[in-house]
Amino acid sequence: MSATSRAELAGRAARLAKLAGSVNPANLTAALTEATTQMGEIPGSPNGLEDLTAAFRQARAGLRTVGEDTRLTGQSRLQQAWMSGEASERAATATTTAGDQLRDGGEPLGVVADAMDHLADRLRTLRSEHGSVVQAMIDAGHRAAQLAAQPVVDPAAAADAVQHAATLIGRGGELITEAGTAHDEMQGVLINPGRGQPRELMPDPPPGRKSLEEILAEYQVSPDPDGTVSYPPFPLNLSEDSQTITTTEAEMLDELGLFGLKDFSDLRDSAFGTAHERFPDQGVEDGHNDAFRHAYWNARMVQEYGADWAARFGTAHESLPGNSADREAMDLYNNEVGRQVAMANPDASPEELADLVEQAVRDGDTVVIDRGGELAYSDDVPPGGTGEADDPPTEPGAAPDSETSGGSDTSGTGSSDYESGGS
Repeated sequence: MSATSRAELAGRAARLAKLAGSVNPANLTAALTEATTQMGEIPGSPNGLEDLTAAFRQARAGLRTVGEDTRLTGQSRLQQAWMSGEASERAATATTTAGDQLRDGGEPLGVVADAMDHLADRLRTLRSEHGSVVQAMIDAGHRAAQLAAQPVVDPAAAADAVQHAATLIGRGGELITEAGTAHDEMQGVLINPGRGQPRELMPDPPPGRKSLEEILAEYQVSPDPDGTVSYPPFPLNLSEDSQTITTTEAEMLDELGLFGLKDFSDLRDSAFGTAHERFPDQGVEDGHNDAFRHAYWNARMVQEYGADWAARFGTAHESLPGNSADREAMDLYNNEVGRQVAMANPDASPEELADLVEQAVRDGDTVVIDRGGELAYSDDVPPGGTGEADDPPTEPGAAPDSETSGGSDTSGTGSSDYESGGS
């Protein structure tokens, strides 16, 4: 859709809104006539979009097939047909990687296809209501002319006619605005398909899963009202680097005592190490490694300190100011998943607990950040295919909305895990 036609839609919507607010008995017929003209047409061809949807999906399927064939060549055929050794292994790795890139390269085409399919349905619905509103305006215009032709106009009838006309014209402006919004969303996907679909276009979650919108809204926490501190304090910071943590975290850690603090540090380092073993180089920040680390760390804290302590500490840990909305929701949600795993398996060893948490990540019980910077269930994004949360921090205690979560280049300080080996 061209910039000129988009501006034209915005102008038509504005003129309709102005007409809806100014219609009165004296200008009723003229207002309805002008409104009918401003309604114009809803641009876009649903049938044409559906044809493009089929073409994009076919292209994606083709890339997937080529990518899988290339992967198979790198994983087996190349070494079978060539000599073994370092050169063969390097060639096989490069070929397999190329196959992955080909296969994954088609995913943006799928995103565009889904967005086009959605736009086609949306335009068809808008066009249907648009036609009904235009016809209702024409009919109302005829009745207004008949009313004006009467020798004595009934004031109540005139008021009803004005109210009906204002409602029709107002709805007409909303339809034109919705059409422009639909095209804007489509343009955004075409310009940057890697961001995926807007949240409002995503399908409903499977039974038993919260929607990502619910997770984003519910799993938020206000910054610690007592602020932050540098931890550990003097003289412990002479041997270990200090880090900024919340005051609540510091108070809870102080309660553990010197030897308890060492045990806690070892537990935390174990969570980092196990995450790297289970998900090496697969989203240390905002990815599957991150999801496993948070869930496993919280599960181990349940084993060592109890569910209540683990919940309070896990929440306090995410209470640093400036945390982005998606990242905060991801961490808090995954923390809870880990605690639930531990509470459901009280006799599990740390190794067994790690197996259970890993399975939870692979089954999609946890959430990650996709390449578009949005929340996604961990089985909907391949390990290593995640992105980073890039939305701005939420206001203290405020649930994020779709306009502030995802898509901004602004990010806050955020709550980050302590560095492995630190305090």
